[in-house]
Amino acid sequence: MSPTFRGGCRRRPRAGISLMEVSLVMTLLGILASLGVPSLGRGLELSRVDLAAAELRSISAAQRAYWLEYRTYAGSLSALVEADLVDARIAATPEEARLFFYEVVSATTSAFTVRATRTGSSLWSGQLQLDQAGTLTGSVEGGGFTVVPSLR
Repeated sequence: MSPTFRGGCRRRPRAGISLMEVSLVMTLLGILASLGVPSLGRGLELSRVDLAAAELRSISAAQRAYWLEYRTYAGSLSALVEADLVDARIAATPEEARLFFYEVVSATTSAFTVRATRTGSSLWSGQLQLDQAGTLTGSVEGGGFTVVPSLR
């Protein structure tokens, strides 16, 4: 038998949710978000570091092409831009750089080193370096985490 009110009217089931149910769901969502946000930040920074490593490799390829033409490595990124070997946005000044500032640290007739310095973040900082042999070193640190390029 279904419950009834006085007078024989049928009582309708209650629709909606209670304040207790809403607060429980909000608490669980908050806990899940607090667990996911740090790993999301690390993953985002890892993709930025991988992009910087790829840019360093493209500068390295440009240096090799420059060496084939001039028998010496370029002493600056502007020389590589003028030779139309790298994109001009890579050669931004430290003030213009959004994520990483790229520079040729040293260059001789037989060796070079290029560096990417993390900029534009108050949380993340660090440097990556690549030499003529293709050896990639360095890391980016922030928030108690260290991020290195995926492919070294």
